Amino acid sequence: MRTMSGAVTGRGGEGPGGGPPGAGPGRPRTAAAGSRGSGPLTGRALTFGRLSWFTALRLLVNPFLLVAGALAVLMTLSTANQPLVHTRSDLYESAMTSALIVALGLFAAVTFPAIREVRYGRSPVGPLGRAGRFLAVGAGAALVGWACVAALLALDAWQYAEPLPGLVHPLSHLTPFVVVLVGPAGAMALVAWTRSYTPLLLIALVVPTYGLYTITAFDTTQSVDRVVARVQSLTLMAVDPFPVHSPGVPVLVQLYAAYLGLAVLGMVALALAATGRRASRAAALGTALVLLAGAGGTAAHGATAYTWGVPVSDRLLYGADTVSCRTREGVTYCPMPGYEPWVEQWHAVLGPVLTALPEAAADDMPVVWQDSTRFDRDPAGLPRSRVVVYDVRFTDGPWWRLDILDGTARAVFGLAPLWESLCRADGQSRLLLAAWMAGLDPQSGDGDRRSRSGVFLGEYSPSQQDLEVLHVLLELPEERVFEVLRDHWEELSSPRGRTEELAGLLGIPLRGSPHEGPAQRDWERLFAGTDMAYHASPASGPVCA
Repeated sequence: MRTMSGAVTGRGGEGPGGGPPGAGPGRPRTAAAGSRGSGPLTGRALTFGRLSWFTALRLLVNPFLLVAGALAVLMTLSTANQPLVHTRSDLYESAMTSALIVALGLFAAVTFPAIREVRYGRSPVGPLGRAGRFLAVGAGAALVGWACVAALLALDAWQYAEPLPGLVHPLSHLTPFVVVLVGPAGAMALVAWTRSYTPLLLIALVVPTYGLYTITAFDTTQSVDRVVARVQSLTLMAVDPFPVHSPGVPVLVQLYAAYLGLAVLGMVALALAATGRRASRAAALGTALVLLAGAGGTAAHGATAYTWGVPVSDRLLYGADTVSCRTREGVTYCPMPGYEPWVEQWHAVLGPVLTALPEAAADDMPVVWQDSTRFDRDPAGLPRSRVVVYDVRFTDGPWWRLDILDGTARAVFGLAPLWESLCRADGQSRLLLAAWMAGLDPQSGDGDRRSRSGVFLGEYSPSQQDLEVLHVLLELPEERVFEVLRDHWEELSSPRGRTEELAGLLGIPLRGSPHEGPAQRDWERLFAGTDMAYHASPASGPVCA
């Protein structure tokens, strides 16, 4: 109201600016002024917390985040239904995938409060400046992201109540909480510099285009395929630029955590460089460049030092040079850390077969060595004769048991795997015995066992005679074959042993030519359903030594 002297007062006779009458021009009331006696720092902290909480509550009901959260929950639930023996590494990868989906939702959702602060936040409201309010938006997004990741981890823990095998570095538990920050940090940096809805435009263009490409992939030209594949590869590389990544190898975990931390901090500093005062912009921009350069350097070092083909030593896995191996009935097993419970399951498959071999075969017993599908484990110090098993195993079907028997048969009888040497073993008795051993799994059906033995035989260019003898060999009682092996191990297990000799010892009539390979009709007649056009190796290779 205006007084007789023309001075402007506030309500109830207050002076200009809300002060007492006659106090003259004063600063407007702020949000911190309500906390009488509190210092400026406390007032800023309270306002920062309240604005962050306000942003978090608004983000929780944002449609983009709700859709992303629903997709993350469906992804988490579907992981538990995969026909795999789940490990702690699978749990980690499920958490990382869920965190990336939530990060994508926050990338879109945080655009709206970020635009509000960038376009309409020049007038100071409360003790926070423009940069402080912008950071409060990021803090609110971080709270929401962490809450979503924690809820998804709790869902995973509920699904996998029993202890899971495998080993995960403690730092890996924090990685999903950093990954989820990539979305809001990237969106805030884009909004700060473009002052537009660029994140939403990117999602509106990329997601439908990629979905349309996926649906019509078979009708697209090769050039379009290459472009889409390249864009997809670059996107995934930005999130995880390391060719080898495992949550159980400390150095790989530390490199990935350092890369993510530097990248997120770099994007935050880049956003502040666009929203801060002129005097602080240069410092913020310089900090952003240093942090992003550090992230790039970390990625370049990891991609160079740890690639496929570079073995990871057991010192990185165990913290010592000695390999943790254990022996069961003369068979040595060397699992990776955390997979020790699998030893008994491996031995349940191999024990009955290997213990039935003669004592003379003890020198040919392989070491069962576990490798990883995520990195190359260094087998330094182990004998060349070893059976390689992996940290991924299917629960349904007999294939993981037959795979172990397959590798064991090759090692026991000295046959190089197909991917190491394309050699021929036609006419050799050890080839028939190895193919027979590859199917010795009592828990597998007769069709699966015969198929595995047939595929094994076909990889070494058998003759028609070999195929006919194996067909009858698979019908004989196992005890009879083991008895012949115990009495004639030296000659039958060497490259000098012949198919005719094995057939004579077992009373198998000889049919088919020993000099011609079987035709597809022969495979269909004796091993129905086995398509050797895919499995058979060339008949012109060298003889297996």
